[in-house]
Amino acid sequence: MTTESSGSSTAIPRRARTQRSRPSHAQRNDSRIHRAALAVLDEVGWDRLSINRVAKAADLSNGALLGRFPDASALGLSLWADPLRPALTHALATAFDSGVLAADAADPVPFLDAMGAFVHPSAHVSGALDLILGSRFDPALRPGVADEFAAWLRAAIGDADDPARAPRIAAIATWAFGLILFRNRPWLGSMDITPALRHMHRALQQPARPGSPPAHPAQHLHASPFDTGDPRIDEVLQRTLASIGDIGYRRTRLRDIAESSGTSEGLIFSRYPTKLDVFLAINRAGYAQAYAETIDYQRRIADTHGPGLAEAALWREYLNPAIVDRQVVGTETDRLSLYDPRMRDLTHAEDTAVLEEQLRGTPDERRAELTGYVHVEFASGHGLPVLGQLVPDAHALPLNVILEPYLTDHPLA
Repeated sequence: MTTESSGSSTAIPRRARTQRSRPSHAQRNDSRIHRAALAVLDEVGWDRLSINRVAKAADLSNGALLGRFPDASALGLSLWADPLRPALTHALATAFDSGVLAADAADPVPFLDAMGAFVHPSAHVSGALDLILGSRFDPALRPGVADEFAAWLRAAIGDADDPARAPRIAAIATWAFGLILFRNRPWLGSMDITPALRHMHRALQQPARPGSPPAHPAQHLHASPFDTGDPRIDEVLQRTLASIGDIGYRRTRLRDIAESSGTSEGLIFSRYPTKLDVFLAINRAGYAQAYAETIDYQRRIADTHGPGLAEAALWREYLNPAIVDRQVVGTETDRLSLYDPRMRDLTHAEDTAVLEEQLRGTPDERRAELTGYVHVEFASGHGLPVLGQLVPDAHALPLNVILEPYLTDHPLA
């Protein structure tokens, strides 16, 4: 966009414009670099993207790439500006509009189409979310990516005092984030998610009156899940969880964990050969604790207050800023499971076990449909930590506005 206009004192001189133009070969290289970087991002994720990987994918020297982008963070900011940010914000805005905001939002078809962009996301949409989550631990990237997107999302959710809009927009964002993170689960090809999305749309069109879920904290989300029989190893796992929650998986170092826990790297490596093995142990303990205790938490509240307020209470607890370390560990696990085969093997096995438990006794003719409902339930549980990190005050929204109608006549409620 130029600032030149007839008679304007701010017109850009012709020489300045000429100096700013880039040679055609440089512009071609820019396009080549972007295509290569997007391919690398889609293959290995932001944490493993490097100048060397992108240069090889673009068939350029490292020097040629560094002459344009001095480091990976500069390249990430360029990718974010175009095409990643526009792809994700457009997809979300379309879902918000077709589900809540548009005058004809009662028509389910546009909403179903919009949510399809998250069930089977493009490389641009999935890459945008991965960059947002990874940039939270990069001081050079965070202001221009994660913080900038968080500001956009807060504005899209709107005033927390608007119970007709804010919780429903927040719920759509939650489902969208979770669906992106669950895009590689093994049952996607055999599920029919359309009935679940139609059910979601009906709930969006029939919001409940705002209410407050009971003030029952989910203690299991705050307690340590580690009981290995060796207090030293329990401390290592707890401090690793805290470190990942603070600076992310990539920047966590076992050397620092050993020092802070008062143990030796040798002890850690005698039990866990790599950092990934430590993270896998954290996840195994979390899976063992989470499912049964979460079900118990919901049932205790539902017995007195009903399933809608019980679900709202659980969402509030998952969004609680006091457990941001658990939120980050959850999203770091999801990100790693998209690109690392060992983490993928663990998460897919655990999730498939939950799916089979949910579908026990389901007739074959309904299995595809109910698998879609379970997939949406997974999406809510895995999207909430993303929303909680980006919009910490979302836990105060009257989420029963959407969750009570959503659970009405729900086949799994």
